[in-house]
Amino acid sequence: MEFDQMKPFSDHRFKLYTGKRLEDMVDSIRNYGILQPLILWHRREEYILLSGYNRRNAGILAGLKKAPVVIKENLSHEEAVLIMAETNLRQRSFSDLSESERAFCLKQHYDALKSQGKRTDLLNELDELLNSDDNAGASTVSESVTRSQNGETPENEASTVSKTVTRFRTDEKLGEKYGLNRDKVAKYVRIAGLIPPLLERFDRGEITFLAAYDLSFIQNTEYQEILEEYLQGGYCLDAKKAALFHSCAKEGNLTEKIVAEILSGRKREIVESEKPKTFRLKPTVISRYFTPVQSKKEIEETIEKALELYFSKDEMKEQTVVKSN
Repeated sequence: MEFDQMKPFSDHRFKLYTGKRLEDMVDSIRNYGILQPLILWHRREEYILLSGYNRRNAGILAGLKKAPVVIKENLSHEEAVLIMAETNLRQRSFSDLSESERAFCLKQHYDALKSQGKRTDLLNELDELLNSDDNAGASTVSESVTRSQNGETPENEASTVSKTVTRFRTDEKLGEKYGLNRDKVAKYVRIAGLIPPLLERFDRGEITFLAAYDLSFIQNTEYQEILEEYLQGGYCLDAKKAALFHSCAKEGNLTEKIVAEILSGRKREIVESEKPKTFRLKPTVISRYFTPVQSKKEIEETIEKALELYFSKDEMKEQTVVKSN
């Protein structure tokens, strides 16, 4: 398909290659052409580009007018976003992504692993596309897609993950895959909900990781937009102010006036009742359940798992009572 027929996807969140990386891709395309098909979404009368923005850009610079494509139909918007995020995760190193790109990819991957049915089929199909022989043409790749759609996709990493996700926490599986702990994955997933201007500040280092996480608790996008307007006006945001936003948002006390007071420094402290309570376990309790050689981290992780199990049983009891009534 000709490049001119392809429309950009409104939710595309990834930056194009520049510098040496772009130059290498252009040289490769001049010598060998575009070997891996671009993925398009046929929606109404348009062909929307989901995967292959860098190949398209480098192809144009190399003097090409068109490229081999795979066309997807009958996708929901969420499934189209999933294809876009997954292909970027599988074609680029996670370390090469910007902070906002990591958050976006992890959020889409997290949602996909928690879903069943067609989204799992899409993950399997992407494996077929991205792992196909680089020398294969578009027709060969299309045949692989047909086999996938007919239920003939072989066992692969994506299908294995989708089967084991019922036994392990989704954020733990993602953490193992990308070398992150479960807590970091959970924070990235929340950060993905920030509006684009705040994510750009996150990428530029103007907002730290923990500050971005604190701001993610501002679920009302209107207040995020107001915050961005104040930042454009020259106000500064540090860790303490971000923590105040977190606290006020969780308590439901955030207003435009509070946003201004926090950024100006007039509101400086978290109300005592809002501060998380701290406590220490008695040494006798620690010695009863743990050995002296166990590290502090091991003890904390065990206690966390025990609490999760305890409260999950309480939730199950409550659901049973509700059903019986």
